[in-house]
Amino acid sequence: VTNQATGSQLKVRIVDQCANGGLDLDWSAFKQLDTNGNGYQQGHLMVDYQF
Repeated sequence: VTNQATGSQLKVRIVDQCANGGLDLDWSAFKQLDTNGNGYQQGHLMVDYQF
């Protein structure tokens, strides 16, 4: 998973995909990807991912 805004990357295990196509990330993964804090402020991150 790559944060589109910062380029920070993390290998995660996907356990659920939301109905709208989004991913539900564990807080620890979200926090590691949200290196600039904007995801927390906005309540979501825009990410790229590969299965």
